[in-house]
Amino acid sequence: MKSPRFCSALVAVAALIGPMIASCARAADRAAAVDGPDDIFGLTNLWSFHLILEAQAWDAMEPKDFRMAGPPPRGAAGPPGPDGGRPVHENQFPFARAALEFQGQTFDNIGLRFKGNSSFRAARDSLKRSLKLDFTHFEKKLRFHGLTRLNLNNNAMDPSQMREALAYEVFRQAGVPAPRTAFVRVYLTLAGRCDHQYVGLYTLVEQVDEQFLKDRFGTKKGLLLKPDLPPGLAFLGEDWDAYQERYDPKTTGTPADRERLIAFTRLLNQADDTEFRARLEKFIDPTACLRFFAVQAAVANLDGPLFIGHNFYLYLNPGDNRFTFLPWDLNEAFGGFIGAGPPAEQMNLSITQPYSNGNRLLERLLADSSLRAVFRQQFASLLENAFNRERVLSNLTVIAAIVRPAVSQDRHADFAQFERSLTATNIMDTGPRGGMSRGQPGPEDGPLGPGPGGFPGLRTPKAPLHAFIVGRVASIRSQLDGATEGHVPRGRGFGPPGGFAAGPGVQLAPAILRLADTDHDQRASALEFQTLFERWFREWDTDPKGGLDERKIVAGLRPLVEAQFREPGPPGVPREPPPPPGSAPAEPLERPAREAPSATAPPAFRPGPGGPGRPLPVFIFARQIAQAADADRDGSISGDEWRAAAAKWFGTWDRDKNEVLDLRELGAGLNDLIGPPRGRGGPRGLPGGGAPPP
Repeated sequence: MKSPRFCSALVAVAALIGPMIASCARAADRAAAVDGPDDIFGLTNLWSFHLILEAQAWDAMEPKDFRMAGPPPRGAAGPPGPDGGRPVHENQFPFARAALEFQGQTFDNIGLRFKGNSSFRAARDSLKRSLKLDFTHFEKKLRFHGLTRLNLNNNAMDPSQMREALAYEVFRQAGVPAPRTAFVRVYLTLAGRCDHQYVGLYTLVEQVDEQFLKDRFGTKKGLLLKPDLPPGLAFLGEDWDAYQERYDPKTTGTPADRERLIAFTRLLNQADDTEFRARLEKFIDPTACLRFFAVQAAVANLDGPLFIGHNFYLYLNPGDNRFTFLPWDLNEAFGGFIGAGPPAEQMNLSITQPYSNGNRLLERLLADSSLRAVFRQQFASLLENAFNRERVLSNLTVIAAIVRPAVSQDRHADFAQFERSLTATNIMDTGPRGGMSRGQPGPEDGPLGPGPGGFPGLRTPKAPLHAFIVGRVASIRSQLDGATEGHVPRGRGFGPPGGFAAGPGVQLAPAILRLADTDHDQRASALEFQTLFERWFREWDTDPKGGLDERKIVAGLRPLVEAQFREPGPPGVPREPPPPPGSAPAEPLERPAREAPSATAPPAFRPGPGGPGRPLPVFIFARQIAQAADADRDGSISGDEWRAAAAKWFGTWDRDKNEVLDLRELGAGLNDLIGPPRGRGGPRGLPGGGAPPP
């Protein structure tokens, strides 16, 4: 017979471990019972996916525009990509046949392709690519627990690995229709190359498609669009063909649906104030629309409709014949988009004007005093509910506990930055730069992927997530109380069009001017400019087949860009490149004297988003230069194309038409050409748009 003390101890132990056992049992039951989307998605769900395909099929998934010669990426064989390239439209990513193993079940013949833009380029040197899974691409009736498409996002630009999931949760809690998420440990088998290799932690994101519409709105009908144009919904005329590329319809809709979009953009851009206010509610629910933009501002998501004009969906619901805004691609929320300025500015983003000038939609909505009050009230409501500090931080803590083991074994993540994102109390505490503290290898890890430093996005300092959330909530509260005004964003990611403030041009212009200016008058004549470009073509065209491409331009420009930042110097003054090999030492450029700014003076000459001593990646320059010069779009730039492009650039950039380019004209022209990327500048002739690339 057991003693009473022993029985009491046994009861105590049972009471302690009973809930744990029950929890494990519930988890096992839940895993076994997965049969629908509601079971797949969950803020703290962490699954394992094993993707299986032939190595040749993986290689064939490379976009053809990017497939170029070069050494294989570290950690895997196969064709590499250059440091950058043109922004890739989703239709340029080829699908391959693959199999997915999940919870003891195999899904064969699924469609698998790469996805993303900056996240794709950042991961070109590794196996951890962002992925799209389309279960109906090869077999129309195939489903994954009721789902047809899934997105696996690699968090390449997010050291915390949690920004996207956390931001979507804020949207959903605020009542905005938004995709659901989960987390996934992805394993990859490429026959003959790697076997069940742990690739890393991904964010699983629900696809916005007809199935999403049916679930949220009760119908698959209507017009779903994914605009990629300057902020504010431009009117492109009466012909629907003009809207096809920039509004990117994802469903066909009816002729009446298409006319509805044209009518809405016409009202927005051409109606007078009286007509606009009278007809507005026929096209949108103003409160719901302002709630969407308030959440965008609350989570400081500036790689989106507030600042750039992309990364959202627009849906015309046939139920009420009105448009609804849906969020997308939130991986750079919480101040993570370096093109929008320092983290402190994004943390203090204005709640009165959280958008850049030229956003026609928000400018017209908030010109109405009653709608301004509605917008302001949205922020007050968010602080009480969806963006309540305790709620968001609690979610952050819970997510971190779930994904920490997966991050610690992810060789493409910076585990030290992951931990710092949870513990740092100052948004400037970004830790050491230029390297990364790798996670510990797991038992199934294979060769390293990206090599020292990890993804480029992780090498760019980002505000620690916990500290940013605390500061952002405090800033919104302070603005609501009238104590502060907040920061109004300027430009569109790379500085104001045509200006010489922040922008890529500030990094490249001095190098080009120094090399072109052979008579040392601090200006480049048409002959000097053309001669430099002729010389570059001869030096960079190393392929016997002839012609330049993105990779060759990257190789040619890299020494120029890196030389600008090799030695420290005074803030705001770029460093000059060394003279070309074999040339006589040139006289240094004379530094412009500092003068007090005047109302008519051009913008100050200061570094771009990378900040002093931190150049932007070379692909940002090479991508746009190659795209603009490749007139026939065949992926190779001939000598004639290169010369014609140089002549056209000179004529366009010579704004005072004095037949020479000075430093400011050269920098402004490069800003117009290089940044912003596709979809981030304005279409030709549209209000608020940037200068079109020549």
